[in-house]
Amino acid sequence: MKKTTDENVLRQGSRANLGAFDEMPPLTIHSLVGGEFLMPIRDNIGYLLFLLLLVVGYITNRYMAQREMILEDNLRMELVNAKNYTQTRSAELTMFLRQSSVEGRLKQWGDTTLLMPTEAPYVLHVR
Repeated sequence: MKKTTDENVLRQGSRANLGAFDEMPPLTIHSLVGGEFLMPIRDNIGYLLFLLLLVVGYITNRYMAQREMILEDNLRMELVNAKNYTQTRSAELTMFLRQSSVEGRLKQWGDTTLLMPTEAPYVLHVR
C-alpha cells in the first residue's frame, strides 16, 4: 500500500508542475499587450538567464578560439617564409664564399689560365 501512495504523490506532483501551463488564459490581443502570457516564464527567469549566460559564453569562446587559430596560422606562415628566406640567404652566402675563396687562391698562386666565366651555365636535362 505504501508504494501506491508514493506513486500517487509522484503523479500528483508531476501534474502540479504541468498545471501552470494548463491554467493559462486564452491568448487575446489584450493578454499579449498586457504580457499575461509571460507569467509562467517569470517563474523560470533565473534558469533562462543562466541559459542565456551559457549561450553568450559559448559564442564568445568560439570567436576567441577562432581568432587564436587564425593568428596561429598567420604565425606559422610567417615562420615558413622566414625559414625559406634564411635558407636562400645561406645558400647565396655559401656560393659567394666558395667563389671568392677559389678566386683568392688563384690570385695567390698566380694562375691566369682559369678565369671567371662570362656566359651563364647551361643546364643539361637527362632523361
